[in-house]
Amino acid sequence: HILDVHGLSVPDPPALESPTTTVRRGGRTFDVWTEGGHIRQIAWTQGPTRAWITNTLLDELTNTQMIGLAAGCKPIAR
Repeated sequence: HILDVHGLSVPDPPALESPTTTVRRGGRTFDVWTEGGHIRQIAWTQGPTRAWITNTLLDELTNTQMIGLAAGCKPIAR
């Protein structure tokens, strides 16, 4: 299984254009891209960073798992 987590300190990376919908969980807002109702990618803003998770190559993670992973991501202390 391959799961991708990305983060960039640019305001609008091209990979994050045109989300399908936006959801709120735990006080945070997530942009969501779906294919056939299944979450393919989920993104959020953390300070100056845009971060996102892309589902596995076979889209094996459920929508609940994708939202849970995104909600659980926290910045690493420097």
